Amino acid sequence: MPKKVDHAGRRLALSMHAVEVIADKGIENLRLVDVARRMGVTTGLVTHYFEDKDAVLAAALEYVAGELVYHSQEDESFTSLDEMYQYFAEILPLDETRRRHWKVWIAFWSRPMTNPVLAEIHQRYNEAFRAQLVPAIKRLQLHDDPASAANTVITVIDAIATHATIEPEYWTPTRQRKQLKFVLASVFES
Repeated sequence: MPKKVDHAGRRLALSMHAVEVIADKGIENLRLVDVARRMGVTTGLVTHYFEDKDAVLAAALEYVAGELVYHSQEDESFTSLDEMYQYFAEILPLDETRRRHWKVWIAFWSRPMTNPVLAEIHQRYNEAFRAQLVPAIKRLQLHDDPASAANTVITVIDAIATHATIEPEYWTPTRQRKQLKFVLASVFES
């Protein structure tokens, strides 16, 4: 009887390993052979699932964006500002895994300007995050302009996470949380 292969699981595993290679070597230095080695498979297996390097990059971006935006399996219908704060704090690079995810997310920031596939992925995840925040801000009556408040939150998370990814010794988890709380208080208590 032929062995049953979990194709979706293999694609996901390859995407995860591509993220690790990008975190270690950068996007420009990503080679399919490195993804294969990291997973302990042949380059042929990588090319069986992904047409080329661009397809691997798109899958890696999808994976890391999903990890950052949908980091919790719980329902994100927040009932308080404190619950929102806890959710936002968990997005930040508070540990090495999240720092590596942010390192990869940041590495992709310039690519969408010349790659429409990557631009669409970035846009889709930003829209999904915004679509999650705006109704919660309205429902909790946290701000008169929920869309602008949501955009501010997204910008602040990006800024704190970027600094924390570049300067982890200074931007400790405690400092990241404190800065997030400080900014959220100024956005939602004005």
